[in-house]
Amino acid sequence: MSNRCDTLNERHGELSEIYDDLIASDIEEEGAVSLLQQSAPVGRTFDLGSGIRLRGPMKTVMYVEPTASAPALCLRPWRAEDTAALVTAHRDPLMRRWLITSLVSEADARRWIDDQRSGWDDGVRFSFAIVERDRPVGHIAVKGGVDPAGASAEVGYWTSAETRGRGIASRALERVSRWALGSQHVMPLARLDLFHAVDNHASCRVAEKCRYVLSSVLPAQPPVFPSEGHLHVRMKSMHVGGDMIPGQDF
Repeated sequence: MSNRCDTLNERHGELSEIYDDLIASDIEEEGAVSLLQQSAPVGRTFDLGSGIRLRGPMKTVMYVEPTASAPALCLRPWRAEDTAALVTAHRDPLMRRWLITSLVSEADARRWIDDQRSGWDDGVRFSFAIVERDRPVGHIAVKGGVDPAGASAEVGYWTSAETRGRGIASRALERVSRWALGSQHVMPLARLDLFHAVDNHASCRVAEKCRYVLSSVLPAQPPVFPSEGHLHVRMKSMHVGGDMIPGQDF
């Protein structure tokens, strides 16, 4: 029994060290992320392999490879020390125009981060800070509970004003979409929905680039949604063995 406990403690320590390293610096190896590619909220089980299972909250950290013109991205849970970056990002008038929630103070940001943590713990919302060179430059989340059958979830994102237009949103969205419809098992999904205002053309381009197909035009619902909206959809059936099916429509 003691040997089994020692093994469990050793594996848990390895996971904690990997998680801390990924949080503290840019990720160098995508293979290191694989140990964290499953999430086990409170009360659920995280499978460490070799018959060892750990109960408790686990959060996912993902790596987006660099391109010829852009550095790597780290997608990791929001942390308390991100409050200042959140408030700064939310000062952008364009973000305030599109987002339902606006974070004015660091107290607002702390409460928002607490909500994101609760989403992970409850297994109903997976939110990531998009980090470039150790600095949060955006946000992306997968939110469950929108479909009574549990087969679909909603994805949303934003990027900070100074990094907008550099392809960060599309790179993060593609990575998270593949994970949400593929390797994660906490919230088994067949479909991801993406909503944006009709006149948010930048968001529409990101959706199309990541193969979210326009499904319908939604009527305005003031005051929360003062203008018409687009509903884009991406299906799990587009993926075979982790790869996209070229030219697939639905």
